[in-house]
Amino acid sequence: MKEHKILFVCGDRSADNYLSLLLKNIKQISPQTKTIVVAGEKSKSFADSFVADMVSYDAHGFFSPFTKFIKFVNLAKKINDVIKKEQPSLVVLMDYYGFNIRVAKIAKKLGIKTIYYITPQIWASRKYRVKKIKKYIDFVINIYPFEPQMFSSYGIKTFYFGHPITDFIEDIQTYQKTNIIGIFPGSRKQVIKWNLPVMLKIVQNFIKIYSEQYMFVIFGFEKYKKVYENIVKDNVEESYQKYIQMNTQKDNLRKEICFAVSVSGTVVLENIFYNIPTVVVYNLPTLMYLLLKKIVYVKYISLPNILLGQEVIPEFIKDKIDFDKICSYIVDILNNKTKLENLLAEYKKIKKLLYQNKNVSLSVAKKIVEYVYEQD
Repeated sequence: MKEHKILFVCGDRSADNYLSLLLKNIKQISPQTKTIVVAGEKSKSFADSFVADMVSYDAHGFFSPFTKFIKFVNLAKKINDVIKKEQPSLVVLMDYYGFNIRVAKIAKKLGIKTIYYITPQIWASRKYRVKKIKKYIDFVINIYPFEPQMFSSYGIKTFYFGHPITDFIEDIQTYQKTNIIGIFPGSRKQVIKWNLPVMLKIVQNFIKIYSEQYMFVIFGFEKYKKVYENIVKDNVEESYQKYIQMNTQKDNLRKEICFAVSVSGTVVLENIFYNIPTVVVYNLPTLMYLLLKKIVYVKYISLPNILLGQEVIPEFIKDKIDFDKICSYIVDILNNKTKLENLLAEYKKIKKLLYQNKNVSLSVAKKIVEYVYEQD
């Protein structure tokens, strides 16, 4: 039997988590298949050959990738060399459209099949991207239930097995009333710098007006510990700093929080599965905000709201950030049992939408391996 190689390219932290389990499943069902990986630390230990840590580039949004232009040019050349040398049977791209579509173009030119798993959110912004996906990608694997119909309408072959978050996150059915409120300022340094100062103003406002009985925990990453500490020092009055803690080992403590103030992103979906009432706060530079307003055509920025088509999770973005309203909402949910129960009932609907089967990553792994060996 011919030895098959698969190249995986992933630049996003959340997608790197999903890739780690995908690689593990591929190795279990097809141990003879060699995996070559460009991704992050999470998937590194499951790769047969690890090329580069692209996740650590931490480049997202409109402007950040330009500051690391040379890095990306060099990485593209390196991937081109790897493809020519290794001759993989398949290239699997995950998220990170701006860079990955270039990789797809390289693969297509060399006659190598390409799959896009975790596709760009063309339903939210920049629908024109679908043209290049159709041109360079053999088929896509979507993660949201409404995506297959959209991609299929453009003549793109699609598969859907559910959202891989369901493989990682425990579905907690109960709600735990504690005195811990979680702060989630993001996984990228720049986003943290934009949002944590604003979130800390919410914390101070809450303590001053409502109660000193709550502790506020910043959930983050060890490598940014100094960043968190400096922002707290610069933005929180000394007398209030005792109410703020930092946690970089979030898995256990996270299940004990009674409310979350969070940026938009995967973290909000995770909070849904943990049954944690959440409010979304997102601050960003004015120029970027104005650009996004022109190219984004969805009403909401958080995925739970997009999935249900209504504002289940309150969103406070840029100039709409209102400290009094946010604090009032937190108190309302914490003290009103009926409102809390109604909110958790909406969370249940979101969970149901995302559950397609019990092991999404295994289903995706089987589809990828099956496609590789169909080429023999």
